Amino acid sequence: MLTGFEAGELNGDGEYPEGTVHHLVEQRLREMARRDRRRDRESSDSDSTDSSNED
Repeated sequence: MLTGFEAGELNGDGEYPEGTVHHLVEQRLREMARRDRRRDRESSDSDSTDSSNED
């Protein structure tokens, strides 16, 4: 493979071995999802704050 890392296969726990391409991709996707959820919460919080100021 061009990266020098093994692709990796799921183990019995449903996880990829550390240091494999699939493990790195999975970590990155989880990080992106966490960031999106945090941004959505912050946006939702500011929306509710904005609407309460309309009275």
